[in-house]
Amino acid sequence: MLVNKFVSLFKNKWIKIALCFLLFAASAIIIIAMLLGQEAGTFVIQVQDGNLNKSISITLDNPNGVAPSLKSKLTAEGADNMSDYNPQYFLDNNKYSTLTSISSHMGRWLGDSADYVDADVQNEQEFEEHKDVLYVKEIVSYDANGEVDDYFFTKVDSNASYDPNITYYTTLLDLGVTGRSLYAYSFYVVNTSTDNTSVQYKASMTYNNVSHYCDEISRIMIFTQGTEENSTKARIYYKPEDMTREYSDKTDFNDYEDSKDYYLHHGYNDDLAPLQGFSKIGSSSGTVFANDPYRIEAGGYMKFTVLFWLEGEDPDEDYYGDDIYSGTIKFGLTLSVDMTV
Repeated sequence: MLVNKFVSLFKNKWIKIALCFLLFAASAIIIIAMLLGQEAGTFVIQVQDGNLNKSISITLDNPNGVAPSLKSKLTAEGADNMSDYNPQYFLDNNKYSTLTSISSHMGRWLGDSADYVDADVQNEQEFEEHKDVLYVKEIVSYDANGEVDDYFFTKVDSNASYDPNITYYTTLLDLGVTGRSLYAYSFYVVNTSTDNTSVQYKASMTYNNVSHYCDEISRIMIFTQGTEENSTKARIYYKPEDMTREYSDKTDFNDYEDSKDYYLHHGYNDDLAPLQGFSKIGSSSGTVFANDPYRIEAGGYMKFTVLFWLEGEDPDEDYYGDDIYSGTIKFGLTLSVDMTV
């Protein structure tokens, strides 16, 4: 399991963190296969449209480009060999900077051990102790919206001094993480209404084909960025734990009022990404969320990113044992125009 020391990164003794994770990785190599969507091996995003006056389309092309290819359905392959993870790696000190970087990869993107994560260096001592595995982001250019368009990472110079105004990065590989850590799929939702007004749409996500209790440790994040004011948001969805269970290996879990309270103390930032339990709507399949509202201004668009990971701080990881890592799960996402607004 991912112990608390690992999740807190550099705030505790860093060397012990890496060793703890290496021991975990050696004892439980994750072989989970994730199937996303309503078709075998794919993640399906589909639009249930309204009419010409109120309509949306989806695309992988930048809407600011020339004649983007608008679609009503997108599909992507699933993923396997996923290691456990925690959102503290991408909810960093710069708020959504790492999430923004992830969402710049249109379509499917798979995180792996070579990925850079916020090292959360807090002081001069931590900087000096871990300087040999720290990197800084060198920004090359910005796009028309003022967002970082191109950048690269450079290793911290051995003679450099700690600067509290700089965000320092490290790699998952330097932390001992192997395999894929994060599944992300990014696309644009475009307001194609002909009446030149804003449009509200509803997003619903379901899951099925669950085996070996894989849904117990699955996490979904929705991250949006759009032309509408205040459209940059992140939300995390999780399956609440049964608080009556005996979680012997994570004894402190029983010290919390509920599972959300527990997660807020283990790597989650509820201000940046509010936690919400899976919806209880639906019977034939599970529901992650149902009819979550989003609005796009006239002629505008929204970048919509779905992120999936296996939560290393979930007590069910211990409760169900290593068999949980041979599980499968399928997801599907539907966007529908709200004709009542």
